[in-house]
Amino acid sequence: MLFDARQTRSGAPAVREVPLEARREAVSKVLSSAVLEKCSRLRELLSYVAEHSYSQPDVQIPEQQIGIDVFGRKDYDASEDNLVRVQATHLRKKLEQYFSTEGIDDAVAFEIPRGNYALRFRFQNARPCTPVATAGVRRRRYLIASAILAGLALAAAGWFARGLALEAQVTQPTVRKLWTQFFANGRETHMVLADANLTGVQDFLKQSLVLRQYNRASFMRDLVNGRFQDPEFRKLTLRLAGKHWVSFADATAAREIEALGFVPGSRTQYDFARGFSVEDLMEDNAVLLGNKRANPWVELFDPQLRFRYVFDDEKTESRFEDTQAGPGAPRLYPTNWDQNSHCQVAMLPNLRRTGSVLIIAGGDQSAAGAGSEFLTSERWVLELARRLGVSPDQPFPHFEAFLKTETMSNTASSFRLISCRAIK
Repeated sequence: MLFDARQTRSGAPAVREVPLEARREAVSKVLSSAVLEKCSRLRELLSYVAEHSYSQPDVQIPEQQIGIDVFGRKDYDASEDNLVRVQATHLRKKLEQYFSTEGIDDAVAFEIPRGNYALRFRFQNARPCTPVATAGVRRRRYLIASAILAGLALAAAGWFARGLALEAQVTQPTVRKLWTQFFANGRETHMVLADANLTGVQDFLKQSLVLRQYNRASFMRDLVNGRFQDPEFRKLTLRLAGKHWVSFADATAAREIEALGFVPGSRTQYDFARGFSVEDLMEDNAVLLGNKRANPWVELFDPQLRFRYVFDDEKTESRFEDTQAGPGAPRLYPTNWDQNSHCQVAMLPNLRRTGSVLIIAGGDQSAAGAGSEFLTSERWVLELARRLGVSPDQPFPHFEAFLKTETMSNTASSFRLISCRAIK
């Protein structure tokens, strides 16, 4: 859609076309914006759909064609691969962010409607009509009074929000210190939710995937096709493997962290592990929820970690292994389903040391709740600071903590800190 509808005096809509040059200029501004500065794949996607929209605005762009032309996947199959849909969702969020910040005063805005990949342009920020001289003093007084009341309401809301922040600062000063340090580098933070469906698929196939396999769209199809002969069974398995499931524990943990709100204006984006990109781990902050069997991106940080998550496909058993266990100390920490498990919490630099990465990896899904509680509780963050030797005027170092959790009704009912170390 290339038009903007406005009301005429008769009440009928007047349609104004957004000129081609104005559309090109609007797209160019977004491509060169800070919002897409570190998102090369999203810039390529936007450039592609924009060019298509200029020349064929009313023609639907096939998802398969985007997968081939933009992402270089010659065998892209939209029924089995969701890469294009995931990236389009990321781009929609980036466009919303741009036009509410950098581009708030742009004359022309655009969006990608859901279920479509063609750009929809519109005029925005039109100047209000000049009031006629006969409007009268009463209308002006009403407008002035409304403005004053609106200002008072905004001030009250601001003071209320400030009061909540001050309360959090007073009651949780150590938690505030930790998270302000994490968020305050100005980088966008990605909440990367574990692929809960992946664990069930791996259990069914009796094969755990590594990141290299997980990140290749055709791997699951090749694996299923090579293992099963029945075409209907293949189709069903691939359909189940393509579903997006997120555990309640991970969703709750992400929400608890975001709700802290200690750094006003910090940018947080939710990502599903299957649609995440290594580029984001190079430039931005990230919170990786889930062990590497449900969130394979954790694998990239294994070399820096003392405790490594391991899963035995034949026995269907999970455990953590202490790679630095001393004489007489336990080396294996198994998961006893529905009884107890363990949770690893680590704060590390990202791949280019330009931001921070937080890992909350449990031996089972319930352990993620223990990790988020550990990081949002003043009692436990204070204990973390004490064990790391962090004084009130010192920043937190990068660290790794290891918790033992007790499980009741699929929830980590209690936990204790059994190991903690600073990472240099």
